[in-house]
Amino acid sequence: DVLTLESQNQYENIGIQNNGLSVGLRWKKLYGSVSANLFTSNFGPIDSLRQFETVELPDGSSYRGRVIPWNPKVQKGVNASLTYYQSEKTKYNYQFRQFDETVSMYGQVRRPQFRPYAIDDVFHTLRTDHSFLIESYLTPDLYLQSTTGYNRYARISETTRLDIEPDTTSLVLGAQDTALFTAILHRSSLSSQFDRKINGQIGIEVLHETGGGGRIIDSTTLPINRAILSNFAAWGSIRYQPASTFTLQANLRAGYNTKYSHPLVPSIHAHWTPNRDWDVKLSYAHGFRAPTLKELHFNFIDINHFIIGNPDLKAENSQNLSLSTTYNKQKKNHRLSLKGKLFYNSIQNRIVLAEFESLKFNYQNLAVFETHGINLSGEYQWKDQLKLSAGYAYTRLYNVWSEFSDVATFIPLPEWSNELSFTIPKAEVFVVLTHRYIGQQTRFFTGSDGNVEQGFIGDYHFLNATLSKSFWKDRITLAAGGKNLLNTQAVPSTAGGGGAHSGGGTTTLINWGRNYFIRLNVRLSRPSWKR
Repeated sequence: DVLTLESQNQYENIGIQNNGLSVGLRWKKLYGSVSANLFTSNFGPIDSLRQFETVELPDGSSYRGRVIPWNPKVQKGVNASLTYYQSEKTKYNYQFRQFDETVSMYGQVRRPQFRPYAIDDVFHTLRTDHSFLIESYLTPDLYLQSTTGYNRYARISETTRLDIEPDTTSLVLGAQDTALFTAILHRSSLSSQFDRKINGQIGIEVLHETGGGGRIIDSTTLPINRAILSNFAAWGSIRYQPASTFTLQANLRAGYNTKYSHPLVPSIHAHWTPNRDWDVKLSYAHGFRAPTLKELHFNFIDINHFIIGNPDLKAENSQNLSLSTTYNKQKKNHRLSLKGKLFYNSIQNRIVLAEFESLKFNYQNLAVFETHGINLSGEYQWKDQLKLSAGYAYTRLYNVWSEFSDVATFIPLPEWSNELSFTIPKAEVFVVLTHRYIGQQTRFFTGSDGNVEQGFIGDYHFLNATLSKSFWKDRITLAAGGKNLLNTQAVPSTAGGGGAHSGGGTTTLINWGRNYFIRLNVRLSRPSWKR
């Protein structure tokens, strides 16, 4: 019987605070855990958050924006889990998660010389999840896994008027709204694990979603402020293993969607391990994704977002082909890992966000969208003293605009990441340096002729550093470091008027800049009582 207690606390100089506490207890056949988290971000006094300024852009244009463009936020989370081990063959697990977020958006002071006032917006989001899992060996060769979940998502929008003289607050009539979404999901699978070359699996899945609220618009239902979507699916798979080093698996999924035609979805996977150091995988899969209720009908409008659902969206259909290989070598105190992957994706009617006016978006389909590329990564580790890893991803994009590109038919989208971690001898200080390069990214907007067009966000780098040291037999860890040390805040953009955090048509805000943090973690574990 063991009791564990863990506390995680991080403070950043820009007004961000993140605190977490978790407790776990194992008693006989029961294991339970409860954790709570509080995250707050407040980038300045309320008076500072109400200030606006005119920003001059490098191209000579200007726009009116907030002095502090980031809005204060409070997030509260609770997770609870209870597992009952009935036997070595069967266990039951219940999980509960709740996420509560409040975002405050303070408006500019109007008529500052005569009875000043301001219009403020508060957006409250509450998400609750329940899930129940059963895992059991019905026989030594038949394994059952069954999950049932319920999700509730509520978003409350509230607009108030603050009269500074006198100091009173009142609701703005007609500017309040509540949107509610619920989802019920059940998934069960039965797998055979016979000691033979051929095994299989069958499964079913049921998803039922409902949505309602003043910003839910579905003209096909009565009332129009309520939407319903259901999806039913069943699948089967066969796994053939002629030798311990080779496995071939084929899957077929069939489904029914209440709004979209669900095709048969096949896939096939091959796995080869010629020796203990090498691992090779080859796979092909057909994909299908129906739009969600939020993409179809939810109008998500606040100070930072203006996103309109599109009831005319088509379902996505995709083809995926990938080949990957992994090499792992361990020799005494040295370990080397190398990974490579080639991939090809073709998506018809891909669902994207497109800007139809400055800072206003809706969902649109792209008839043609293809990507192919390569992912490479490597990691070297010496004892517990040094680890160096690097990863590079090179993706080439093809869509309806590619043929008009000035560069090439395929548009390159590179990314690169590096990490170096080591321990300083004697001082026993652990150092982690991380770097990430994000190449140009695509984004979409609606042109003057009403057609979807393509824009780009420029490339940028992030660099972070952390120093940490453990005390009291690793029960206490103290860390300090810096994020975004290169102070990357805004990058060039050709996204047709800006994005959700955009200051204008030629720049896009991506981060609040360089900041520093300190973190304290405490972990205690001991027998809960002596027999």
